[in-house]
Amino acid sequence: MEIVIAYTSDTHGEFRDEKFVKGLKTLIDEHKPVFILDGGDAVGKGKFAGLHNPELSTMVELGYDAMAIGNNEFGETPFYMKRKVGQKFPFLLAANLRIKRIMAFLLGNRSQLAPQSKVGYESPIPFDAYEYWPAHPYVICKKNGISLTVIGLMPNNIFKPLDNIVRFFTAPFRLISPLPVIQSLQEVLPSIREKSDAIIVIGHVSQEENSQIMGSDIDFNLLLGAHKHIMKPAPENGTKRPFIQCFIDRDNTQNEDKPNVSMAIIKLQISDDPKLLDYHAYNVLTGEDITPHT
Repeated sequence: MEIVIAYTSDTHGEFRDEKFVKGLKTLIDEHKPVFILDGGDAVGKGKFAGLHNPELSTMVELGYDAMAIGNNEFGETPFYMKRKVGQKFPFLLAANLRIKRIMAFLLGNRSQLAPQSKVGYESPIPFDAYEYWPAHPYVICKKNGISLTVIGLMPNNIFKPLDNIVRFFTAPFRLISPLPVIQSLQEVLPSIREKSDAIIVIGHVSQEENSQIMGSDIDFNLLLGAHKHIMKPAPENGTKRPFIQCFIDRDNTQNEDKPNVSMAIIKLQISDDPKLLDYHAYNVLTGEDITPHT
């Protein structure tokens, strides 16, 4: 069984650009991915402070299935964020977030809510209670007879350095907090392995944490990197548990505000002998193949 996945990340507001969106549509129409994912930081800094977030609405229109929460999405007010944009993009993911007991108490022990499905998707958090949560830990996307589980990881350094003093004195009352990525994955994976044809981890985390994931014995099929704006050399076809990170062509970018953001097109074999079959990265604006090779 084979699947084609399209992936973007760290676009920082580019979804507001008509030419960028047109380029995405062209690539999607050409390669016909079954699943479309994003690694976070889709919005520019501070964009969630407003009431209108065209980035997320545009992503829904393009057919995106899920998105890891980046530091730009999270900011410092996750529950404000959810009230304003949660309904526009329902599959924001961060498995390394945990609510504290005080939040469970305030929500009437809703932390014990049972799994619930809706057409084409399944999550451990009931969709009608989603407004109470900063993110889903994972979502199982079901298309074309394939169940693909996507797990998101958000950065641990989500709060600004100047906020450290405030964090120290308010820690006992902080409603949510990030956990180590390995611990988060170990807690989530046992409950979803048998439900999934393939498992993808999206890590909007540090390169050190990505290395920890790749060096672990955790059972997943693909790690999609984000957060660090670099291009990783393409893994060879046939690679098991490949790590792909290719979004901004810094060697060909003179203007930081208008980077050459790419869309990765990934073909995976997910049955019998799971492995990478093919991978290319394309400049969204020009359609040029900019796959980084060693």
